[in-house]
Amino acid sequence: SAQIERGTMIPHPVSYTFELESTEFVSPYVLIHHDEAAMVYVNGEPVMELPHTSNFYSWYPMNEKIRKALRAGTNVMAVHCHNEHHPQYIDVGIVDVIPDN
Repeated sequence: SAQIERGTMIPHPVSYTFELESTEFVSPYVLIHHDEAAMVYVNGEPVMELPHTSNFYSWYPMNEKIRKALRAGTNVMAVHCHNEHHPQYIDVGIVDVIPDN
């Protein structure tokens, strides 16, 4: 996650790489906390636009755009957060919820 002081504009998305052994998931979600509007990219593809601030971590079921953009091996997730009023923060990741059996 990252926090940037008020009035600072980030010209480029914050990004990180991660590895996936498989793109088969049980119950995948995007977990994100952002201030204010956010755009999420996976492997260069815009996959999720969130126009409002989230005051807490929010869980979104993984959409078809994200599923199509992910691949086995190395992936890049990037997020751009647009902020006008507060210190800005962003944290995003993919969570696969696997039920207890």
